[in-house]
Amino acid sequence: MKKKIIMFVLAICMIIPCAFLFSACGNQSSETSSAETSSATYTVAFAVNNAEYGSVDRSSITVPYGTSVSRDGDSIIIGDETITGTGTEACYGLQSWGDNVPNTITENITLTAQFDVRDISYWGFISYSDSAASVANVPAGLSGHFEIPRLVKRNGVVYPVTSISLSAFSDRTGLTSITIPNSVTSIGTEAFYGCTGLASITIPNSVTSIGNSAFYGCTGLTSITIPNSVIGIGNYAFCDCTELTSITIPNSVTSIEDYAFGGCTGLTSIVVEEGNTVYDSRNNCNAIIETSTNELIYGCENTVIPNSVTNIGNSAFEGCTGLTSITIPNSVIGIGIYAFRDCTGLTSITIPNSVTSIEDHAFVGCTGLTSIVVEEGNTVYDSRNNCNAIIETSTNELIYGCKNTVIPNSVTSIGTGAFVGCTGLASITIPNSVTSIGNSAFEGCTGLTSITIPNSVIGIGNYAFGGCMGLTSITIPSVTSIGDGAFSGCTGLTSITIPNSVTSIGNRAFNGCTGLTSITIPNSVTSIGIDAFNGCTGLTSITIPNSVISIGYYAFGGCTGLTIYAEAGNKPDGWAGSWNFSNCPVYWYSETSNTDGHHWHYDTDGVTPVIW
Repeated sequence: MKKKIIMFVLAICMIIPCAFLFSACGNQSSETSSAETSSATYTVAFAVNNAEYGSVDRSSITVPYGTSVSRDGDSIIIGDETITGTGTEACYGLQSWGDNVPNTITENITLTAQFDVRDISYWGFISYSDSAASVANVPAGLSGHFEIPRLVKRNGVVYPVTSISLSAFSDRTGLTSITIPNSVTSIGTEAFYGCTGLASITIPNSVTSIGNSAFYGCTGLTSITIPNSVIGIGNYAFCDCTELTSITIPNSVTSIEDYAFGGCTGLTSIVVEEGNTVYDSRNNCNAIIETSTNELIYGCENTVIPNSVTNIGNSAFEGCTGLTSITIPNSVIGIGIYAFRDCTGLTSITIPNSVTSIEDHAFVGCTGLTSIVVEEGNTVYDSRNNCNAIIETSTNELIYGCKNTVIPNSVTSIGTGAFVGCTGLASITIPNSVTSIGNSAFEGCTGLTSITIPNSVIGIGNYAFGGCMGLTSITIPSVTSIGDGAFSGCTGLTSITIPNSVTSIGNRAFNGCTGLTSITIPNSVTSIGIDAFNGCTGLTSITIPNSVISIGYYAFGGCTGLTIYAEAGNKPDGWAGSWNFSNCPVYWYSETSNTDGHHWHYDTDGVTPVIW
């Protein structure tokens, strides 16, 4: 028994050290395995669900075990590495990196960038109607480059963006360039109106129409290519694109509306492609001609008018400031409205004997003109006595003049706008054969310092001398009315005598005559129009005769230093409620003493007003 106990103790003594030994070995193995895991590296590979939709900027990276993973917009951040997914077009966006994105990297893994068409709500300025989408009212702060999406998704259905709507980018002056996708078929009215920072644009060959004023006032636009898919170009489409130097009209275009290229003062080259059935630029004329009518509808400073042209269209050369000379061939029979308006560099013009129609304002604003000649043999117009003007022979009306014009004494009327904007005109003699001066006849002749209107004149038109700031005095003959705005803006006019033949003073007749210090209204006048003396800040006193039964709104508005003496005993019913808009002191006539401080009478001289 004693022997068995001794053997059992010996066995226990042997087992315990072994257990400790095995335990120590096990711990050492576990620690070794943990150390090996923490120092391991793993490969993270990247893929895309559809290579047509997008791409990833890295194919794979190697990172240590336990590296953190997070998402930031279209990027995924793994440790210190940022991997970005980019759509091949603006319409494609990164939706996710798949369903297996871990919080940390513990194994080799592949992350797949999931691209899809962006939802319509992503854009905020894409509208939807009739199974298609359009760009509308982009954010006001837009700047730099912008790419219009080709497709959008709405309620899970993909739709093409087919149009750029009314005023979508209007006045986005920070926009410098834009990409239009080939899904767009129309560029709407005023789509890029006033985008002064827009330097270049490519119109895709899917576009069939360019709307009214689509690129109006894009003064930074230096070039543009109109694709041969375009059929129509709207009114004012490229108006005032002053930096455009050349334009080519493709053979697909069948409609160019009024003033489409008006005010493109930088144009030196205009070409219509061969094969166009509606328009041409025959003989390399640097112009657009309507083939069926032989009417020149747009020209530039380098235009040579072919001798097959029969009409020069409305506004054909309007604003072409670089045009210094032009020869009108004797095939031309008509010159349209505003045809050469504001061609300030034009110094001379010769009207051939073939011309039978010159429309209103054809040469208005041609401030550089010094010579105007009508060829001998013209049956409708003449420039008799080398007068440097165009006269309508049958009516003896002078319809266009220049700063060197001498009005012949056979002329009976000065036509509408005959000298309008002729800033170089310093003086002119109106002969006593003239009976009427037309609307705006001398409007804007800022260099005109004096003029004598003969007694033969019985009518002065609206704005006849409006804006003649250099005029200091003028004598009005025995006319019955002074037209609307007749002397408005004549800031240098200090005094004026209105004859007692005048019965009405028109709306704004003397509006803004800030230098006018006195005026006498005769008792023949029965009506004074709206704003007639508005802004005449130099007027200090005026007497309104008892004959005046009608005064329009704001007739004396802004006459801050004016005192008004009315011969009426109180306000007549025909005087507008706000005739004295600036609340000038008003005194009403009373023959008998009235000490209320609101009445007056004539002094013993019968002229000077005295307050009771």
